[in-house]
Amino acid sequence: MNGSEPVNKVSPRISVFTDFLPHDKWRKVDEYCRGNTERFQFVGYSDKVGWQEHIHSTDPEIKYQRSFLTENGNNENATRHGDNYKISMHEPVDGDVHKILLWMLIKSRDVIKTIYGNDTYFESGPWLSMASEGDYMALHCDGVFLATEGASTDFSSVYYVNDDYEGGELYVPAIGLSIKPKANSLVIWSHVWHEDMAHGVKPITSGSRFMSQGFFWSV
Repeated sequence: MNGSEPVNKVSPRISVFTDFLPHDKWRKVDEYCRGNTERFQFVGYSDKVGWQEHIHSTDPEIKYQRSFLTENGNNENATRHGDNYKISMHEPVDGDVHKILLWMLIKSRDVIKTIYGNDTYFESGPWLSMASEGDYMALHCDGVFLATEGASTDFSSVYYVNDDYEGGELYVPAIGLSIKPKANSLVIWSHVWHEDMAHGVKPITSGSRFMSQGFFWSV
């Protein structure tokens, strides 16, 4: 896929679900994040993944990055994984929080099946991420799976743990979207390899943004 193939215009590109987790489970995840900020670490840089800049085929003002496995070549003019974002991550050590987030991924997989009819696997996880003042993610398309050779992301999800921060909007310029979902909301989007779905996270201007992401491959 080169990112400009036709997409299914009948199914939604992006869906937002509020109150995604039961209130008590959401509160437990929220409290865990706030109480364990020192555990979140920047996970770049990786020698396995590189990024290359692309220009949108119909809107040259939109420049975005696409990932590739460095072992497959195409390293010319590539940037390192980690040069295009500043976000810290953490795999929860609390057993209950881990189970809640795993259930969240399974529920997200079920939502994808209900809306799109696709059976999917999700890559690794569950993980939590934290973006604090000045942190951001540059415009990019989700791409390769590290754990499964030949697989690539078809659907992505972001679970928003909190909303008491400034900045940090999710933006998708090709479709004119910029949103800051409420706490305990889930965002799922399809065709994540397509240039129209290139997305990023604007810099945090105050506070910390906690979330958990998922990447899904159709089988």
